[in-house]
Amino acid sequence: MLTSGSATGYEDRAIVKIWQVPSELSREKTEDSSTRENEKLATTQENLNSDGYFNPESFEDARERTTTSIARRQGQPTFRSDLLKAYQGQCAITGFNAEQALEAAHIYPYKGDDTNKVWNGLLLRADIHTLFDLYLITVHPETKEILIAPELKSTSYSEVDGKKLNLPDDENLCPRKEMLEWHYNKCRWV
Repeated sequence: MLTSGSATGYEDRAIVKIWQVPSELSREKTEDSSTRENEKLATTQENLNSDGYFNPESFEDARERTTTSIARRQGQPTFRSDLLKAYQGQCAITGFNAEQALEAAHIYPYKGDDTNKVWNGLLLRADIHTLFDLYLITVHPETKEILIAPELKSTSYSEVDGKKLNLPDDENLCPRKEMLEWHYNKCRWV
């Protein structure tokens, strides 16, 4: 398994991503690669410290990894495709319609294919998805009003505070109340 994560200054809030590493990678190869990476890092650090010189060629190109990470972040293809159709290609919170920046967000966290249901998902712009996963944005389960954490009130995200969630035309595809309640109750600030 490969794990990466990020955390903010907010108490008990972080995002952790886990990937299954292909089985053909042996422990020895992984350890050799790790040793080489540590040596590269040490050499780069020495260069920076000794000359004050920055050599961009000393770093591995991370664009491929970033693209792969974004594709994984966008969710399983069918789940995302179903959400794109249900929400007519628009973010459920902002109305933003650039498909490349829209992600399949689970209301109740992913626990396998049974949680990949449109009624347990929202189509969200990437930054909104991150804030939703950090429980800094939620949806009131009864009114479908968008609520933001107090620390976001003085930011540009305040423009979505109090707006109504954009819902699919088909009521069977709308977020289920119990899913929204679960997420809402995870937000300590509401």
